Amino acid sequence: MIKKYLEDINNPLHIAVTGESGVGKSTFVNAFRGKDNRDEGAAPTGVVETTKKPEPYPHPRYPNVTLWDLPGVGTTKFPADQYLEYVEFEKYDLYIIVSAGHFRENDAKLAQEIKNMGKKFYFVRSKIDQNLHHAKRSHSEYDEEKTLQEIRDNCIQGLEKQGVESPQVFLVSSFDLHLYDFPALQDTMERELPSHKRNALIPKDIPVNIAITGSSGTGKSTFVNAFRGIDNTDERAAPTGVVETTMKPEPYPHPRHPNVTLWDLPGIGTTKFPADQYLKSQREYDEEKTLQEIRDNCIQELEQQGVASPQVFLVSSFDLHLYDFPALQDTVARELPSHKRDVLNRVIPNVCKSIINKKKEVFRSQIWYYALTSAAVAAVPIPGLSIHCRCRDPGPCSYKLFEWIWSG
Repeated sequence: MIKKYLEDINNPLHIAVTGESGVGKSTFVNAFRGKDNRDEGAAPTGVVETTKKPEPYPHPRYPNVTLWDLPGVGTTKFPADQYLEYVEFEKYDLYIIVSAGHFRENDAKLAQEIKNMGKKFYFVRSKIDQNLHHAKRSHSEYDEEKTLQEIRDNCIQGLEKQGVESPQVFLVSSFDLHLYDFPALQDTMERELPSHKRNALIPKDIPVNIAITGSSGTGKSTFVNAFRGIDNTDERAAPTGVVETTMKPEPYPHPRHPNVTLWDLPGIGTTKFPADQYLKSQREYDEEKTLQEIRDNCIQELEQQGVASPQVFLVSSFDLHLYDFPALQDTVARELPSHKRDVLNRVIPNVCKSIINKKKEVFRSQIWYYALTSAAVAAVPIPGLSIHCRCRDPGPCSYKLFEWIWSG
């Protein structure tokens, strides 16, 4: 099964993008490949027909997928009755028929020919963003979902009148692929492709981790090497021998499939890896233990570089309240001179309650300083400005209400 998977992901998938001239085929090819029309390697686009012959464009993320930008059907250079022969129509795996308006007779004829070959085809109604923009400007009561459904229904009815049974129509904006029907188009293509072609749409950067386990001395490491097409004597090979050589899970990348890693696990049932603890030893996760191992490793490496008693703090910049950031703040504040310490406490982010409490302490300790400074400034006479106050409610109460009167 694994071998078949690795073979299948190397099967090429050829997608033909066809339709009449000027409907946005080349722009759709670029959008499907995640490219802007101005990018290097993009299919040429323009207000006139730019595609003079079938042009292949490999997908940057799916190297086995090639999109073919076909010339427009029905032009004087590519009349409909010669089009199929000229573009070698039978060599592609699936077909996307693009139109920027009504699907016409030529589109229906292409669909019938594809159906006769027993292959899949999909209708893409392009430039939907422009249609919605015009509809929004033309109608006072604009309903996007209703407008999209009207366009979809109109396309389906037009194709059915041309003799196309149950046409699949997808509304797409090549400038905003995440909107409208493009995700549904992708899902449908993947679902309806033959199984040996489907894996071509799996990104090659998705990791595949394969664990090789079993009892000690059964040839696990030799199997890992053979699976990777490597001899035991190769410098990249997993160590082998007559005694157990694998003391911990070891990763070995596949030389031909860089996203595939084979893991050579220690032998099960040995004194070091007894059966009742084997799975636990391979999968048990202890966060505190892991953090301490990282911390100890950093300290040991720094000490080897000659740093005496290094202080190491483990931090996530996205979650400062976790791990060692509060301890880092406490340590820095404790070791700073007092006149610098308060500045640090004021500017540090409010990531945990202890930091917020420290800020409160700083502000409390300095509130009398700011109050006295404010009072002193207020006491300085300013020419042309006088201040006096009158107690409006004298009495034995703790607080008195004062009315401030400013006069110039």
